Amino acid sequence: MLVLANFDVNPQYLDLSALSHTGFSVYSRFIDLYSGKKPSQHDARIVIQGYQFYWLTAT
Repeated sequence: MLVLANFDVNPQYLDLSALSHTGFSVYSRFIDLYSGKKPSQHDARIVIQGYQFYWLTAT
């Protein structure tokens, strides 16, 4: 599981290449265990909106 949280009002981005040593890759597709939705992924980055959090698992 990968837990992400944005404690700012502005959107933040997570570069998935930074996770390469964790077993995830830029090609991983995720689902949020809390909401059941897929996070927005663009250009090998996940967008985290203001005050949003994710509990992610790779699908």
